[in-house]
Amino acid sequence: MQVSYRAPATCPAEADFLDRVRSRTQRGSFAERGQFGHAFDVRVQPFEPGVGFLGQLEFQDADGQRVVRSLVGTTCDELVSSLALITALAIDDRTPEPAATDTSSAAATAPVPADPSPPPTPTKPARTPSAPERTRPRLTQALPRSSARPTLRGELGLHVGALSWLTQSAAASFGGYVEVGSRGASWSVRLSGFDARRSRGVALGTADFSADWLRLEACPVVLAERSHFSLAPCAAFDGGVLRASAEPSAVLTPAPKKRSAWLSSVALLRLSYRYGRWLVLGLEGALAVPWVRYSYQFRNSDGTVTPILAAPQWGLGATGGVGVRFP
Repeated sequence: MQVSYRAPATCPAEADFLDRVRSRTQRGSFAERGQFGHAFDVRVQPFEPGVGFLGQLEFQDADGQRVVRSLVGTTCDELVSSLALITALAIDDRTPEPAATDTSSAAATAPVPADPSPPPTPTKPARTPSAPERTRPRLTQALPRSSARPTLRGELGLHVGALSWLTQSAAASFGGYVEVGSRGASWSVRLSGFDARRSRGVALGTADFSADWLRLEACPVVLAERSHFSLAPCAAFDGGVLRASAEPSAVLTPAPKKRSAWLSSVALLRLSYRYGRWLVLGLEGALAVPWVRYSYQFRNSDGTVTPILAAPQWGLGATGGVGVRFP
């Protein structure tokens, strides 16, 4: 039998794997490199961060059909032991049992004197009970036979935070997002929805401000990835609506009720933590530059004005979120 084995440096070496196969096989023998033999190809590779390792055994069955067995293990040593057992069982299935040695062959070839009487009718010997067959564990395939894996993953989540580029002071925000990215966490694209609200009061009255907008962002690279953590820079564009309204006791200029377009550019730095296989926690900081800078004020009865709000030239923000990643 020809057995090839490939695995990361942190996994058991090829000699260790072959020793585990030899200790489990009953009838198989290994061919030297270059000699003819049935090929068994064993590959081990990291599966996903925090999930473990993926192992695959590929060979041809007795009918010449390609067979692939795939397993996932939390540690490489456990996975390699399981692959060694499966390889040994497959080798035994492909290896014929040795023929039994007939100790009475000499007696059977000796000449037999002629007997004029008719030969007796042969009787079928009683079947002796055979030794019980070795019980083999049932193999449950952990992954589809096809070695192809999806290259994309999705994520849905909610977020809450605060930002300072709508008003002079921080305004609370909340919303949700949907994200598409690579399974290797090398890039991602996200569409988020936000709602932010802020009230401002002076002696003349109170003004309420609210903003609703969508954010389209792209994270082209991952700066660092360690264990379950990853750090990625992102660029985003905001587009939405800013609303302002005043209490009846005050006159808000440019109008008592105002609805204006809101546009801004945002630079983000996101720290993500993946808990288990599905849950993702995120924390991000933002630096934004508004494209439009609105200012609002109250008009006094004597014709003078009292400033109530002015959008800054730039602002900072922080957001925390929780999401579910699939598949």
